Amino acid sequence: MISLKIFLICIGCIAAIMCLELQGIQEEIDSVIFDLKPEKIEDVKSVEDEYGNFWIHITLKEEYHGDFADLTEDNIGNVLNITYQNEVYAQPVIRSRITGGRFMLGPFEANEEAQQVFEMIQEGKKKVPGL
Repeated sequence: MISLKIFLICIGCIAAIMCLELQGIQEEIDSVIFDLKPEKIEDVKSVEDEYGNFWIHITLKEEYHGDFADLTEDNIGNVLNITYQNEVYAQPVIRSRITGGRFMLGPFEANEEAQQVFEMIQEGKKKVPGL
């Protein structure tokens, strides 16, 4: 499992998500799971920002936008465990409702880390028939 800090950021709405390290969460916070299954993903891109950080932009298919928005709204203040293939890859604290089905994972300080996560998600999408 990759040990890194992850921000979950809504694109197209205002959402502040607190960063937590995947290891060593100190306080007791309720959590909820969002399983990032390949069939839920419309698009995934690896992008470098102007500061040299790397991000994974994820867009969910439209039929999952409402469920994701409701999940984030119902769990403001809780940890969102983002899982992929039964592994937790991010644990941000939800600070607001995220609409539009678009979010980013990152920042990754090294392109290799971002590329590893990007390729894992892309490969999963290719294995699902019709994607």
